[in-house]
Amino acid sequence: MNKKALIALIITGIFVFIGVGFLAYYFLVFNKVKDATVSEVGKTIEEVTKDMARKNQQTEGGQYKVLYGKTTNSITSQDIGGQACQQFTMIDFLEGGSINGDGTNNLTLKKTGYPMSYPSTDLDYNYYYLSTASSPYSGTLGVEVFDWDKSDQEILEVNPQNDSSEKLIEPVGDKFPGALKISADNKYLVYVMSKIGGNKFAGGRFNPNLEDSDLIVRDLSSGEERTIFEGNYNRALFSSFSDFSVDGGYLFTIKRQEGKYEFVRVSLADGQVQSFDEVFPTFDWSKTRFEDFFGDKFFGYPSYFYMSPDETTMLASKNIGATADSACSPSVSHELWAFDINQDQIKEYSKAEGMIDAVSWNHASQAFSYAVITGGGCYPEYLDAFIFTQNKNGQNKQELLREDKSKIVNLGYSPNDLDITYDVYSIDMTGRLKTVNVGSGDVMEIINTLETEGSIDQEKPVTLHFLGYIETGK
Repeated sequence: MNKKALIALIITGIFVFIGVGFLAYYFLVFNKVKDATVSEVGKTIEEVTKDMARKNQQTEGGQYKVLYGKTTNSITSQDIGGQACQQFTMIDFLEGGSINGDGTNNLTLKKTGYPMSYPSTDLDYNYYYLSTASSPYSGTLGVEVFDWDKSDQEILEVNPQNDSSEKLIEPVGDKFPGALKISADNKYLVYVMSKIGGNKFAGGRFNPNLEDSDLIVRDLSSGEERTIFEGNYNRALFSSFSDFSVDGGYLFTIKRQEGKYEFVRVSLADGQVQSFDEVFPTFDWSKTRFEDFFGDKFFGYPSYFYMSPDETTMLASKNIGATADSACSPSVSHELWAFDINQDQIKEYSKAEGMIDAVSWNHASQAFSYAVITGGGCYPEYLDAFIFTQNKNGQNKQELLREDKSKIVNLGYSPNDLDITYDVYSIDMTGRLKTVNVGSGDVMEIINTLETEGSIDQEKPVTLHFLGYIETGK
């Protein structure tokens, strides 16, 4: 074979190799398209490949799962001003679960007694929740209500591998555990001990003006506990602001003493409390108008605060009720502010109609998302749900998705920041967990209550609630 023939043969071989490789790639992608849902048909090879990568990244190496909770709800109707008004009300917490982002490997986290909270964990073992021996759903003055102040509440530690449960924290004296959170790697349990009685059925859990609670940090490996705020705290402040630092070493929250509020950082290792004046001296924290956040007497619209992972910006949200334009429920608006810590500025990011139900920072601290729910009318006809995204500086606000006649309660970014996972339920009374891709807006359903419950109860529907991502394999 002469030199020219050899060169021609080599070139031909290269083109054949490339062609075979392309055909193999196309065959794999084409078969993926054939197995795709209707919404995926018609996508380009590039788009389907991105979806495949997205699903792989969500569960890469089995490293993360979605943690979720469930509740049973009731739909009641009553006459208000001559108009039949329907209301959607939670009855009970149910068992929780964890599932891969692609909808596989669903694991039910069984419950003991009557849960008073969703399960809390950062890992795929040993989760924690509040529970009581009898149902917290009871009647007063002819109205069925959820009793958040049941004095026999306990914190249970559960091992999902063998479904064993252990009483970790019990009521002590005149106090009971009423709220909890778990830090990174399940290293610390942070919980609130509140006084028994005083605000039964009247919203002690929702009143930020009380000084009836202690904040306690428990080292879960040693069992050692530290009482941080003895009597200078309450469950509403814990709900409004209790963010852990990225390294898991600190808790950001609000202290209340002698009628005054103060942002603080608590060291989980030694219990040291520092004011934000010390931790973030570039910002003048005295200009914070706490009366704008906690000054009203109606506690149905609490304020919430969200520290960015890089600790340079803190978001604050508050919903505001307006004069009822319907006999059933008032219209509602919201305000969203940002504390720019480095620039020493408080900026208004949003002031619009609708109620903010959830806010989440992405892990890179460059953007955040929030869910807005319309209001004013009779359930469920007035409900429409939206997810908006916005840059850290408040610019580039975008509507990422809309769910008609639906409600979104919680949302959060996936570990790689490519997707936002959220829960949603609608007038078909089906609860769902979904993800939406931040770049494309494509929506993928993870699981729904027809799958978890086997059927849909139209009178007492079950809803799913996104709680976060948990790490597996540690």
